[in-house]
Amino acid sequence: MHQIVVGAERHDAITNMAFEIREILRTKFASEIFSYHAPAKDLLNEIHQLESLPVGTADDRIIYHLSFGIPQLTQLLLERDEEIILHYHNVTPSTRYKSLMPGFAEALEYGRKEIELLLPKVSKAFADSHFNANELLDSGYESVTVLPAGLDAHRLDSEPIDPLFLSQLSGYFPHGYILFVSQVLPHKRVEHALAMVHLLRTVHHLDVGLVVAGPIRQRAYMYALEQFRKRFNDCHVLFTGEVSNSELATLYRDCLCYIGTSEHEGLSVPPLEAMANWAPVITRGTGAVPETVGLGGIVLEADVGILEFTETVAKVVADAELQSVLRRAGENRISQIDSRFSKHELGQLLLGELS
Repeated sequence: MHQIVVGAERHDAITNMAFEIREILRTKFASEIFSYHAPAKDLLNEIHQLESLPVGTADDRIIYHLSFGIPQLTQLLLERDEEIILHYHNVTPSTRYKSLMPGFAEALEYGRKEIELLLPKVSKAFADSHFNANELLDSGYESVTVLPAGLDAHRLDSEPIDPLFLSQLSGYFPHGYILFVSQVLPHKRVEHALAMVHLLRTVHHLDVGLVVAGPIRQRAYMYALEQFRKRFNDCHVLFTGEVSNSELATLYRDCLCYIGTSEHEGLSVPPLEAMANWAPVITRGTGAVPETVGLGGIVLEADVGILEFTETVAKVVADAELQSVLRRAGENRISQIDSRFSKHELGQLLLGELS
């Protein structure tokens, strides 16, 4: 039973989930991961290009991780003999991309059409969240199992703090920083995080910075962020780009709090990793975020304004006791998730559903 992903990067959430699923599948099946786009160079020994996917039969199955639309990939899936097991990670709405990257926007719109195109071929459907499951049900799927298969909030537990990186962070931000972890993409609304740190420094007089940790996927958006940043005379921001697991663990454990400003999320892994690494979490409650974070952090309204968001962050940054309360709440939330989705139970459920 093989898996197909659209693309594969070392620190990409879907790629990491596919690795965890592969580990479970290999207890019962021959299983590899294949990527439509060429995998990152450091993954070439672990993930194969789609062209090398072996011929299958009607007795075989393919787990397809749907997160983006590619007509050629849809056609390939429809023409193959294997059953399709759909693992739906959500497709980002195209609104933010139509003017900036029209080709990318078209692919996102096609991804939503693909949900319906694949329906006749799908024998089982999984979704990362109830939010995602409802999208499949609205598209005609009769049964969807809510199962964030491969989710591992503890993947950084064994990672040590990077002392050199920690020293660099202390040099940049001697009084601490708030943390934003995500791919740098328009719908993540990184500009809101930039505006917030400016307000924290100039209105609330808090000597804090902002670290934006994550790969820069679209240069046009990054250029726009840089121009936006230049409008502030006092905006202490560090864009790290892609970081190692050890550096990411260091950021979570050292930050004053984690913030999430995205306007659309089908699951949202970073706040879970933040909670697992003892970081207070404050996030906008869009998409699946409320069900993901639960009572483990402060979940603001989806349409919260920057001023109100900043007020909340300021209260947390200035109150060590409130930070401790949020850390304990995050720990409790992760314990709840662990009790629902331990790797052993996840394996039993996943293999049971696929048997």
